[in-house]
Amino acid sequence: MNEDLTQRLLNKEDGFTERKPEGAGTADFKKTLVSFANSVPEDGTAVLFIGVSDDIEKSRGVSNPDSLQKKIRGICEKDCYPPIKFQCQVIPYEDKNLLAVIIPFSSNRPHFAGPAYIRLGSESVVASEEIFQQLIDSRTSRVAKIIQWRGKIVTVEAHGKVLGNTRYIDERYRGGIRKKHECEVLECNNHYVRMKDISSGNQLSEPLSNVKVNYDVERDRLMLVVSPEV
Repeated sequence: MNEDLTQRLLNKEDGFTERKPEGAGTADFKKTLVSFANSVPEDGTAVLFIGVSDDIEKSRGVSNPDSLQKKIRGICEKDCYPPIKFQCQVIPYEDKNLLAVIIPFSSNRPHFAGPAYIRLGSESVVASEEIFQQLIDSRTSRVAKIIQWRGKIVTVEAHGKVLGNTRYIDERYRGGIRKKHECEVLECNNHYVRMKDISSGNQLSEPLSNVKVNYDVERDRLMLVVSPEV
């Protein structure tokens, strides 16, 4: 793990890697940690390196790693709601010690410590009302899985109904009529899924209550099964 962290330390900052000097202060640390917890993807981690600035060669390290870890614990567990999961590792760099605070994906987001922050590029910004609602909706596991595929192509299998249409097929034939579509996921919340049918270019939506999450093994992608009987 230390080797991976050292490599991230030496790389340029990105959306989920940030460096701050020890003197940045509690408020600055809090803002970054909350934005990481609200933004890091399911298969990723975010890292805040403390004791180093943008110019790594001018890093000053941290004076007391144990005390700083207690401060980070206080921020994540007491100042934030819900509490933020984290790990701390002391990273030796040249003749100094740096502290790496590792933030994994959080299924409990959004997290708050005042305003809800998210990552926008390499900055921590206040979440807009729309993004805030998406964070709330992502607490539903089904929504969270579908949102991970937003902007990507998924397989959609319609059972006994016309996709995007409230018209259902006669009950006697519902079980035997299945039609597959390729769709781009546009939006998903606790109420509906909005998609674009690739073949027709039409945008359509389905109530989330009609949608079951599955996986298309053949195409190695998400499958949404749409049925009035879900």
